[in-house]
Amino acid sequence: MTSKQCTRCNEVKGLSEFYSRVNRRPNRKSDRQYNSECKTCTLIYAASWRANNADHADVRPLPDSAFCGRCQTTKPAAAFALNRTKARGLQHMCLDCMRDRKYGLAPGEYDRVLERQGGGCAICKLPCPRERRLSVDHCHSSGRVRGLLCQNCNAAIGMFKDDIGLLSRAIEYLTDGGA
Repeated sequence: MTSKQCTRCNEVKGLSEFYSRVNRRPNRKSDRQYNSECKTCTLIYAASWRANNADHADVRPLPDSAFCGRCQTTKPAAAFALNRTKARGLQHMCLDCMRDRKYGLAPGEYDRVLERQGGGCAICKLPCPRERRLSVDHCHSSGRVRGLLCQNCNAAIGMFKDDIGLLSRAIEYLTDGGA
């Protein structure tokens, strides 16, 4: 099937003219499915809906602070991710707790690891700027947390795909002065 009929404009168009989504089912290959409306009709409908529903725009003010349900503390609103589907407009968990839960860290473990590393990146030892936190470096196959890295060191490790052999060849290349 290389074409499809749009249910809104009834034109037959190529599949590239429809937004696609992947439907993943357990124990089956992913099947690509396409929306019933073409991209043009979808965009026109969305624009008209926004114009007709401008008075429904969410203009609730955010609270100055919020209570985190995981660490049980009240923190400034800036410590939470926005979520306009929630009554208060913020996630129920602070960003630190969301990060800790994502990587399986116990509450406060990030701060303990940071202190053990001397307050900086595990590789370059530089402290992280105040507005950015260090990234949680972890083994992608086992999920084990290895340490905290600055953005540059974390990206470098990722670019080498956690491959020690590839990293060794890069060190050898730099030691020999290039090609």
